Amino acid sequence: MSPANKEKTHKLNRTTRTVVSVGNQKLSDATSADRRPLTLRIELEDWEGGTHVAFYGNFYIKSQDDHYQINLGAYSGNASRYTPEGHRATFPF
Repeated sequence: MSPANKEKTHKLNRTTRTVVSVGNQKLSDATSADRRPLTLRIELEDWEGGTHVAFYGNFYIKSQDDHYQINLGAYSGNASRYTPEGHRATFPF
């Protein structure tokens, strides 16, 4: 992982839908597993304008020692065709 990603920050521009990059360490600190349980909400829009949403319980970003992997728990929503198979996975960043 690039050291630059550890502390990276950007601002969100809702008008232009700019991609947000907060930084792995800040995300890990904000979502650590020893805090209250969090739910990740992902909203998707397909080419026909249809909207889909995915919710994952027990969401958190692991520490630098664990290479900032994302933890995703139980899935719910209407975006299952767009989500990782099994709906429970960890992804390294």
